[in-house]
Amino acid sequence: MLRLLLLITLLAAPAPQAAVRWHDTSLESVSVILDHEQPAELRELLERGLELRFRTNIKLCRKRGFWFDPCGKTGLEIKQIKRDQLSDNYRISEDRFYDQEEPLTRSVERLDDALQQARHVSAYPLKIILGRQDLAQARRSKRSYLYVRLEVEVVRSRSMVEWGTYLLSLGLLDAKSYDSGWHKFYLSDL
Repeated sequence: MLRLLLLITLLAAPAPQAAVRWHDTSLESVSVILDHEQPAELRELLERGLELRFRTNIKLCRKRGFWFDPCGKTGLEIKQIKRDQLSDNYRISEDRFYDQEEPLTRSVERLDDALQQARHVSAYPLKIILGRQDLAQARRSKRSYLYVRLEVEVVRSRSMVEWGTYLLSLGLLDAKSYDSGWHKFYLSDL
C-alpha cells in the first residue's frame, strides 16, 4: 500500500523539463539534460530496491505550414537504475537503440551520482534519427527542430488491484510514471 501511495505521488510531482545543446563544435550530436530536481519519492523507491527507467525519445522534424510536420525515426535511449543490495552501489545500464552497440553497464557508489547520470543524455548522434534528411541541410534550415520527450517510470510487477485499475480505466490510470511531454528545440537556436 505504501508503494502505491509513493507511486501516485510521482504523478503529482512536477513534470521534468528538457534542455538541449550541441555536444561539440562538429554539430553532429546533441546532449539532452533533464532539467529539474528529482523528487524525494524517486530516491525512496530506489532505496527500497525498486528499479527506475529513464526513457529519452528524440525526433528530428521539419516544420511545414500546413498539416503534420514530417519526422525521421524516433531515437530512443533508456537508462535503468537499480540498487545493488549486497555492495550498496547503484547499477546503471544504458542502451541507445539503433546505434548497433551493446548496452553499457556501470556502477556508482552514490545515489546522487546515479540520478545525475540517468537524467543526462550525452553525445546523441543525429545520424541515428535522420531518416532521409541530410544533417547539413537540417542545420541550415530554420524549420528543422528536435522533438524531445523524457519519461521516468518504475519497473516493477503490478498487484491485482493495480492491474484491475489499469484495465478498467483502459490504461488511463497508470500510477507508475511521469513524463515531460514533447518539447521543440529548433536547430538554429541551439
